[in-house]
Amino acid sequence: MAEIRQTQGLVLRITPWSKTSLLADCLTREEGRLRFLAKGAFRPRSIFLGQLDLGYTCELLYYAKSPDRLLILKECAPIAIRPALRTNWKAAVCASWFCDLTVQVTPPGVPHDETYRLLETALDALPTWASLAWLVAWFELGLLRSVGLAPTLDRCPLCHTPHDPASAGGPFFLGARSGGIVCSHCRIRPGEPEPQARLAPATLAALLTWTSNRPPQEVPDIQERALEILTAMSLFLEYHLDIRARSRDIALGLLNAHPATLTR
Repeated sequence: MAEIRQTQGLVLRITPWSKTSLLADCLTREEGRLRFLAKGAFRPRSIFLGQLDLGYTCELLYYAKSPDRLLILKECAPIAIRPALRTNWKAAVCASWFCDLTVQVTPPGVPHDETYRLLETALDALPTWASLAWLVAWFELGLLRSVGLAPTLDRCPLCHTPHDPASAGGPFFLGARSGGIVCSHCRIRPGEPEPQARLAPATLAALLTWTSNRPPQEVPDIQERALEILTAMSLFLEYHLDIRARSRDIALGLLNAHPATLTR
C-alpha cells in the first residue's frame, strides 16, 4: 500500500489534465515544489471543488511517490484562501506573476523555506499595498536573492569599490553580465558592451534597505523608483534565468509599469 503523507502548500498553478482531472503545482516547506494530480476534480460532486485555486494555502493529503513523478492527491483543505485576490484584479495578475516566477525558479522536490516565506508574505500584502509595482520589484529582488542570484548593490562587483548613494552626484548603472552595480571606472572599460539599467542615487538607497522578510516602505516618486528597479530586474531575469514571462508583461502593463524605456 502506498504511503500517505500530509503537508502544507501554496498553490502556484492549476492545469487541466483531462476532462475531469487537474494538475496542481504547489510549493511546500518540507519538500519544495510538488505536482499533484487531483482525479475527478471537475466532476460536480468532487471533494476538490472549491478546494484548490491560485494563491491558496492548503493542507494536502497525498500518496507518496518520487518527487519527479505525479503525486496522487487524496484530500485537500484550504486554510488561507486570500479572497481579496478574487476581487482585486490588479492584485490577482500580480499574484499570477509571483506564482509563475516561483514555478520557474524552484526545482521539484527541493526544499526552499526562504522562497516559501517570501511568496506567502507577498501574497498576503498584495490586496492592501498602494503601489503594486513597488511590491513586484521587491518580490523579484527577494526571489533572486533566495536562489543566490541577487545583484551586488553595495559595491562594484568588478573592483569591489563601495557605493555611497548619499554622496553620489550622478546615476548608478547595474549590469546584468557584471552581476551588480558597476563603478564609473569599470563601466567604461574596453570590451563588449553589456545591457545596463540606470538607477538614481535615491533608488539605490531604497534598495539597500530592502530585506526579504517584509515589504519595503513606500518612498517619494515611488512610481519612478519602481520603474528603475523593474528595469534592472528585467535584465537579471532574462540574463541569469532566461526568463521573459508573458505573465510579467501582462501584470506590468496593467500597472502602467513598462520598464523598457529605461534600459540602455
